[in-house]
Amino acid sequence: MTPFLQYIAKYIFEHHANDTEHLCIVLPNKRGALYLKQHLALAFQKTIWLPTIISAEELVAELSGLQQADSIDLICDLYQVYVGILKEKAETFDAFAKWGTLMLQDFNEADRYLVDTDSLYQNLKEIKEIENWSLSADDLTSTQQDYIDFMFQMGTIYKEFSKLLLQKKQAYQGLMYRKSVEGYKESAYINQFSKILICGFNALNKAETIIFRIW
Repeated sequence: MTPFLQYIAKYIFEHHANDTEHLCIVLPNKRGALYLKQHLALAFQKTIWLPTIISAEELVAELSGLQQADSIDLICDLYQVYVGILKEKAETFDAFAKWGTLMLQDFNEADRYLVDTDSLYQNLKEIKEIENWSLSADDLTSTQQDYIDFMFQMGTIYKEFSKLLLQKKQAYQGLMYRKSVEGYKESAYINQFSKILICGFNALNKAETIIFRIW
C-alpha cells in the first residue's frame, strides 16, 4: 500500500511539477512536512523549488497576524486579569496555577470551535444563579459563595484576557483560530500561492471548516 505522503508527492509531480515554487501544502501537523520533503525528493529525482509546506496551526497564525504566546506567559497574563477582577477574593498564584490551566483550556476550546462566548458565559451565570437560589434554604459557606462569585465573572475574565493578549499581538491557539476566521479576507499571505493543497485531515474544528470550505 502506498504511504499517504508518498501519494501526495506523486500527485504533485504529476500535476504541479512546473509550479512547485508557488504551491502551498497544508498538513495537520509539522511532523509530516519532513517526510513529505523526502518523498518529493524521491519523486522528482532532481533539484526543485520546494513548495511551502505548513501545518494548520502555522497557517492560522499567518492568517490571524498573531504570535503564539508561551504557556507560562499565558498563565501569568490570565492570573493578572483574574486578580484585577476578583481583587481581594483572588487566590494566590500558586493556588491559581493548579486550576488556571483548565480555565485556559476551556477558553481555547470555545475559540477553536467559534462558540458564542457571550451566550455561553451568560448561560453559565444564569445556571449558577438558579443553583444558588435552590441552595438558599441553607447558608452557603464562604468557599461556596466565593466559587459562585467567581463563576459570575467568567465571561468578564474571558473578555479582558482576550483583550490583553490582542493588545500584545499574542494569542493562545484557539484565539488565533477565531481571529483567522475573522480576518483571513484581509490577509495577503494566501495571495502569493497559485494553488493550495489541503492534505491528510480526518477531523476539522469549526474554524478550519469555514476557511477550508471557502478555499
